Amino acid sequence: MWREEGINLYMSYSFYIRTDLRPAVADVLARIDFPNVVAPDVCGAWPDGTLHIYRAEISTRATEITYTDHAFQVRILALASPEDYELAFRVVEHLAVLTGSQVEPEDDITFPAEKLRDIYSATWGNRMTASHSKVIGHFVKKEGKTITIVGPVREFHIGPRLFAELEEGGPAEGLPQRILEAIRRTQYRDLSGYAEAAIMEVTTSDKSKTTKLSVWEPDRATHFSGVEYIHLVPNNMPDNIFLVPLEALPQLAGSRFAYLDERQCLVEAVASDEWPALLGEAERYKVLPFG
Repeated sequence: MWREEGINLYMSYSFYIRTDLRPAVADVLARIDFPNVVAPDVCGAWPDGTLHIYRAEISTRATEITYTDHAFQVRILALASPEDYELAFRVVEHLAVLTGSQVEPEDDITFPAEKLRDIYSATWGNRMTASHSKVIGHFVKKEGKTITIVGPVREFHIGPRLFAELEEGGPAEGLPQRILEAIRRTQYRDLSGYAEAAIMEVTTSDKSKTTKLSVWEPDRATHFSGVEYIHLVPNNMPDNIFLVPLEALPQLAGSRFAYLDERQCLVEAVASDEWPALLGEAERYKVLPFG
């Protein structure tokens, strides 16, 4: 699933294995035979509901495996990497073999597990990824939207700025791969050295406007995500309110600033003795979003 300003866009593909037999989760994972699969710690037979699995440091999307109504559904999400397609295919194959069942894709056909790769090749997966990239391009370039993709570790946001950067990064035919690489970088960047900036929602007294903001303070490397404004603390304002737009951060932080994606960014720590000078520079970006 991905989102664009409150709209859920489903561009996945599912395979079904209809059976009353439920192999042990551990048995299926062992047969997949990848050393870096991250999966829920579930003992015994496959439970009702949905499990998500992915390959650490590799996957761009999790693979969804649902058991309900006497059937498994293995769902490959939009902008899954080639390695995610391989993971999903192995799950489909082993579930079908372990339960003695046929594979039923969305295309209204049925076949044994050994025929899966004859019908759904790597070329098919590449076409799927290319089509997803085109859809993103439409929303981002033609409508100026920002798309939010739920990754295996954290959300990934792509909008006009990042899409243009990726477009300019090489030939057009390589754009889908560059998008996957951008998702992967966002998922697996080590953020252990950064404080997660809390997101606060501030609403006017008449409830006509709500704004999201986070606090920026000295001596702390910070990960900012999904806010419109940054509140600089401490400051020398009489009301103690010093807000700047998120877009001002690259200018204020300079070499300390790095984008993680369209909406997320990292800011290295600013020393306390440098903070007053930064406040002085920030004066020209100061805003009053509530008037």
